[in-house]
Amino acid sequence: MTNKITPPPYKYYALILFIFTFFNASAQSDWCGTNSDEAETLLNTTFTVDQNVTMESFQGLPPLILKIHFYDLRPDQLPQTHPFLTETETLNAVAELNKNFNASNIFFKYDGMDYFEKDDFYNEINDDNQTAFKEYLYDNDYFVAGAVNVYSVTDLDNALANQSFGGPGGGVFSAIICDYDAIDNPNIPYVITHETGHMFYLKHTFYDGPANFPGTSIENVARLGESNFNADTHGDKIIDTYATPQYYTRTNCIYNDNLTDPVGRAYLDYPPQAKNFMSYAHGCQQEFTSGQVAVMRSYIYAVINIPDPNITAIKIYDVEILYQPYKGEYYFAGPLPVDEDGNLNPPLFQYGFDYVFYDTTQAGDYSQPSAYEDTSFWYGSVVQNYDTNYNEPIEHSNHTAFKILQIDANFPRMCYNNFSLAPSGGTIIKFLDNTPNTNVTITAQDSTSINNPNLINNLDPGLYNIIENYDDGSSQETMIFKENN
Repeated sequence: MTNKITPPPYKYYALILFIFTFFNASAQSDWCGTNSDEAETLLNTTFTVDQNVTMESFQGLPPLILKIHFYDLRPDQLPQTHPFLTETETLNAVAELNKNFNASNIFFKYDGMDYFEKDDFYNEINDDNQTAFKEYLYDNDYFVAGAVNVYSVTDLDNALANQSFGGPGGGVFSAIICDYDAIDNPNIPYVITHETGHMFYLKHTFYDGPANFPGTSIENVARLGESNFNADTHGDKIIDTYATPQYYTRTNCIYNDNLTDPVGRAYLDYPPQAKNFMSYAHGCQQEFTSGQVAVMRSYIYAVINIPDPNITAIKIYDVEILYQPYKGEYYFAGPLPVDEDGNLNPPLFQYGFDYVFYDTTQAGDYSQPSAYEDTSFWYGSVVQNYDTNYNEPIEHSNHTAFKILQIDANFPRMCYNNFSLAPSGGTIIKFLDNTPNTNVTITAQDSTSINNPNLINNLDPGLYNIIENYDDGSSQETMIFKENN
């Protein structure tokens, strides 16, 4: 549901001195902010990473389930200058993240979207007001603790997006600030993934040092075992991302240039990986290396294990939250559930995963979905598939259970088998030859006749298909052979 947030009453903080630390940077030629080496200092932690891993190895590790929440900055008195962020756009962005991160066994649960109105920041977020903007977010609780928080703004000066952690009094929250047209844009679909990579402590593949000391951390082309190797201490400090200049000529996303590193070795020896999400090869980004995934997963664990209640930048959730609808509710009994506008409000699931729904009509009565841990119910054949490219919300229909293949390909879960929902109408098809063919008589049924307890008793002998239709759009067909009464 989309809600307007009303600022809470003024907060009194125990600390008189507010310490507000951010790490991001924008340069005139950059299109995104970058994370800083100050992360370990801010979070008061250090961590080491074993980069000698493969992408396949992550599938044997526990899944990391993270929440993501969106906020739309809107004007109060100023004219509206661009379309408001929509639920569809936010769902598309989360689907894009899941497509790109699920191979790393990292998953994102859509936590919804909200908006707030503030003219002071509406036209532009820039170097002069960005700190005030983030302090405003913190003071007014415009963030979800433990989630990745994404803010849609009119214009982010000199950049499409950036990321940071911040908060007065030592508190920390995560923030990705995006130009409104960069959250869900098919021309630049990699932006949200790139910034989330920064959120999890990845640098650009061309990283060359802090903004005030550029050129001090340039990675050499040499790889492990070769002279002048420094990939473990320079650049992004990830050994399986090759040395990369910020900008270079490429053809069809393949390096096509004659540049050399600081010691004169040609980058062509180990060509820059233009397809890496953390590169600046616009339009090519589509993958992480196993070393980058190892860093991200290690960083997430490092943050959640910090024994400081003020630091809630990232939390890991139980896998079962992916099996809960992001909005809507399951019918239990009585009138069908409706939303605040009076529209039907079925349980809806975010797209971006592979869903497989199974028939459970012969299972027991589960008037509400079974517990995630319960896999004991009967299930039959597949009734519906949705792959990762499906791009509309997915409804959990009555008399089905489902798998999310990226999580568990073994068992369908969440059996919803509610028999108290009465049909709103239907059809009786009589096969005149007592054989399923086209020689039939079709009789429409209203809600009274289809729910008549003597419906079958009142039928003449013969073969019938009884179709029951429900207000939620589902239907159920039952073939019967009626003999003499």
